[in-house]
Amino acid sequence: MRIHLWGWTDRTQVERVRLYTITSLYAIFWLLLLLAAAGTVGVVKQPVESVVMGLCTLALGVTGTLAMRAAVRLHPDRTPLPWLPLGLLLAAAATSEALVFLLPDKARFSAATVVVSVLAWGAGGFRDHSVQWFLFVAFPLLVLLP
Repeated sequence: MRIHLWGWTDRTQVERVRLYTITSLYAIFWLLLLLAAAGTVGVVKQPVESVVMGLCTLALGVTGTLAMRAAVRLHPDRTPLPWLPLGLLLAAAATSEALVFLLPDKARFSAATVVVSVLAWGAGGFRDHSVQWFLFVAFPLLVLLP
């Protein structure tokens, strides 16, 4: 008896490698996101701040996943950029980064690193030069400002 996990046995070797790679990208993204967020929540003392950090992490995770999915679907093309997932990711990142300033000093760097990590994984897969240059300029600012 064969187990048909996502049609694994019906796929070619190339399709299996693609599925394995894409699934691994999502799994690593969420693992790193949750580990980084857990480190930040461990430093925060107030329950309200922990809840806000948890909600921001969830919003960043969902929007980062949507942007990664759009990047995978677009690859290897550069355009047209899917502005809806990119816009949602940027809105979640901007909101989360603004909330970083409300955290205690010890948690700010870790929380900003979470935002940068999500942007790197979510939008880093797009091959458009304007997106890449935006990320190159934004990353140091997002981490060093708080």
